[in-house]
Amino acid sequence: MSSIIKVDQIQLANGSTPTAGDLGLNTTGSVLQVVQGYSTSTNLYINSTSYVALPLEASITPASTSSKVLVQVAFSMAQDDQDGARALTKLVRDSTSLAEEITNEESANAAGLFNHVAMNYLDTPLTTNQVTYKVFGKTDNSNSDYRLLWERATIEDTDRWKKSVTITLTEIAG
Repeated sequence: MSSIIKVDQIQLANGSTPTAGDLGLNTTGSVLQVVQGYSTSTNLYINSTSYVALPLEASITPASTSSKVLVQVAFSMAQDDQDGARALTKLVRDSTSLAEEITNEESANAAGLFNHVAMNYLDTPLTTNQVTYKVFGKTDNSNSDYRLLWERATIEDTDRWKKSVTITLTEIAG
């Protein structure tokens, strides 16, 4: 003979809703949510040796303080290389700098260098408050431009092109 228990709701003694861990379930490593943002700007030129916010950000509210957030940034950019200038990209959570990448470093007098930026960072924000991840860019030579969404004559589908400039946040249970 089998028994069936039917309930409308399970609560902890303090009246809160139990988590999977409270019920003895191991969810460590499970994907809890995915958030994606993409830029809608075109032909953004940055001519600054100080970091400037790119129009590429996404926010997420972690379910637990033990959660990790896998941040994946992908886009293409170009730079006019003047005197060996370099383009730099930085990932920031709220006001905390997380990672920096030198996007290109080429010989002097090259023009229109085209590169793909792919940054992956596993963050532990230690909060259940909303956090915002932003991408910044700069050049290390004021005679050089950092170009996000550089449109070349061979690329005609600008909507597809714009959506290839993405930031993806994946919350992973800790």
